[in-house]
Amino acid sequence: MLSFAKTAGILGLVWLMAGCGPSEPIQREAAPVPSETSPPIRWLKSYEEALDEGRMQNKRVLLVFTGLDWSDACREFQDKVLLTPGFANFAAENLILVKIDFPMHTRQPPEMATHHETLSHNFDIEEFPTLVLLNPDGTESARLEEPVPDDFSILRAWLEGSGEP
Repeated sequence: MLSFAKTAGILGLVWLMAGCGPSEPIQREAAPVPSETSPPIRWLKSYEEALDEGRMQNKRVLLVFTGLDWSDACREFQDKVLLTPGFANFAAENLILVKIDFPMHTRQPPEMATHHETLSHNFDIEEFPTLVLLNPDGTESARLEEPVPDDFSILRAWLEGSGEP
């Protein structure tokens, strides 16, 4: 005698083979991720640590003020630009990264939330996403507010140029 699990499995297989299952495979859209040839993207949580690394490595610091769990523009920017192999390669060579997230549906540790609020106030952030590019000495070089580029090549031109997208 067959067990319930085996019987259910056999019936499910027969059901699918008979064409009773979904007519098309279920497509799930995944956010792009850097390829295996891209270096991992290293996001620091500490502004102060980023400034120290920027000075030591003579690299600029990119602050990304975002609201990933509530802002479509922030999620789109992350998926179409920040998670691309081009950005990963460019950032590894040229930038120190800090993501400063302001979630509405996810609880942050109180000290992180306070740190983020202080940075938001100090940099006069009013829109999300906002990018602030700092020179290695910590002085602001350029700022880009929403709408941000939806293509890495545009962001790269802004990062390499005078700050104009």
